[in-house]
Amino acid sequence: MNFKTKSKNNNLLITTIGRKGVENLKLWYSSSKKYDIIILIYDGKDNPYYNINSNYYKLIEGFKYPLIYNLFKENKELLINYDYFFLPDEDVKITSNEINKIFKFVKKMNISLCQPSLHIENAIMGISINYPQTKYRIVTGIDVMCPIFSNNALKKCLNTFKLSNSGWGLGEVWGKILKRNGCKIAIFDLVVAHHTKPMNILNGDLYNKLRYKKIKPNEEQILLHKKFKVKVELKKFIFHTSLVIYNNYTNI
Repeated sequence: MNFKTKSKNNNLLITTIGRKGVENLKLWYSSSKKYDIIILIYDGKDNPYYNINSNYYKLIEGFKYPLIYNLFKENKELLINYDYFFLPDEDVKITSNEINKIFKFVKKMNISLCQPSLHIENAIMGISINYPQTKYRIVTGIDVMCPIFSNNALKKCLNTFKLSNSGWGLGEVWGKILKRNGCKIAIFDLVVAHHTKPMNILNGDLYNKLRYKKIKPNEEQILLHKKFKVKVELKKFIFHTSLVIYNNYTNI
């Protein structure tokens, strides 16, 4: 892989993106960013902004996590050159300064898997919603929408990426794998990202594409849970302020 500019960054943002993701991409790419950017364009439609706002981009059809899996397998130097990896969906609104802040946090606190908290609008999982009374929360699993992996955690979880086109089931599996290895998982409440589109199972671009390919997200999730012996139940989570919330899951 040949980056268009040389970099000394040890953080990397990788995203799969189509024409609707350009506006958020502009927020991620700035002169203040302390990370490199790789873009995988899944709809096959080029755009001048992709070249302007990335270190490397590639036109390739597919689904987010299998595409990222293939990227790492074809470019083994990525796991040599970078320490942390941010993998946001194209519809996650977050600034470059906020991304810098998360990278700084995971490194300082030795966090293996993390995500920014989410604004309540269009949030999918209760556990992800911003909790303003805390700086961060230690949890047992996160949303697949915008994870940050340490190098070591990514190595442990990378093979799961190829097992879910929809992304369903991956967050729970990552939690099970990393919990078993004594790794810390966190949600960072000092940064609030915004999921700019509601989840649309009936007519969203992702789900229409999955239906066309005859892929059923719930079946992918069930198979993943079975393969990795994941059981999900509601459980209270103790936050760093000693407050309690009940609308989250845990792996058992």
